Amino acid sequence: MSGIEDSHKIKTIIWFSWKDSDHPKAGGAEVISSSIMKWLVAEGNNVVLFTSRPKGLPAFEGKDGYSVYRQGNAITCYPLCVLKYLRGKMNADLIVEEVNTVPFFISLFTSKPTVLFFHQLCKEVWFYQLPRTVGAFGFLLEKIWLFLLSGKSAVPMSNSTRHDLQKHGFQKISSPVIEGVEITPREAFNKTTFKGRILSFGSIRPMKRTIEQLEAFELAADKCPTLTLDVFGSGSGSYFERFMNCLEISRHKDKITYRGHMAEGQKASTLQLFDILLMTSVKEGWGLTITEAATQGVTTIAYDADGLRDAVKDGVSGVICKDNSPREMASEIVKLAQDSKSIKTLAYNAWEYSFENNLDNTNKSFKQALFELGIFTNE
Repeated sequence: MSGIEDSHKIKTIIWFSWKDSDHPKAGGAEVISSSIMKWLVAEGNNVVLFTSRPKGLPAFEGKDGYSVYRQGNAITCYPLCVLKYLRGKMNADLIVEEVNTVPFFISLFTSKPTVLFFHQLCKEVWFYQLPRTVGAFGFLLEKIWLFLLSGKSAVPMSNSTRHDLQKHGFQKISSPVIEGVEITPREAFNKTTFKGRILSFGSIRPMKRTIEQLEAFELAADKCPTLTLDVFGSGSGSYFERFMNCLEISRHKDKITYRGHMAEGQKASTLQLFDILLMTSVKEGWGLTITEAATQGVTTIAYDADGLRDAVKDGVSGVICKDNSPREMASEIVKLAQDSKSIKTLAYNAWEYSFENNLDNTNKSFKQALFELGIFTNE
């Protein structure tokens, strides 16, 4: 791929993503992509986003300086967005194809400089979120499309994703983009006592393994009766029903509170109330919740999984479990509950580490990734 000699010479950047930041299911990935697109506009570029169209959103609008074209749902947006771009014969100096599980394959239909922006690969998550036969089919399909795309340039969101791409034959891979968060770190670290408040925060579904957090808390509470658990997150379906049933019959039911959705505007003040965050996801692009909690001086005990191990510096800002079991997680909770010096040190380091994870650094690291791939050059 030939480099574009000066970033300021790029005039039009086409971006493909199945969700934008106004989508009802928008999450951390959309915060990142929105920030980068706004930065590209501020750098003097024309940015056009092709994405899906959920109910209530216009087919076209100008937003934060860039143009948004919306078509189709979570499935049909892929062919519809590609066709709209190809039929429109838009000029493009750079195409960014955001891959959040399923790619658009636009790089197979154009000779324009293209980068694949990977948040994560799905891999074993297929088997947690879908019936086994369907999951196996998705697992196989992912291997096929990664093989087809392995010759393309890729920008990963974490070292775990970078290693996954390398395993699938990708060679043109940049350094990871820094995962920025919207929450500003608290001005000063002033936690002096351990209150025993444990936090579970995230959607309640199979790949999050929320029930294992509940089991870990019960085992820890057997030894430390003053511990409490607050669960924030929404869910639906059979797994959510199982979780609510486990909560109802828990021997420590009186110490567990299910609070539902955490209001965005109150996230910082709410996170400050807790001492330890539990994370048990099968796989993440980056443990965004870990970094959000860290901004407020909360350390994390997490399973050793992609994305989680990237967001926690084991033994420095938090603890990474080795066996990924509720019993081991419970043991780590008890250790910290009985060692106020260690938990304060981990929490302080997590807070200090979180200052790196701001959106300005996200934008700078994305630009650096394009330099590494030869999209931007200084020649």
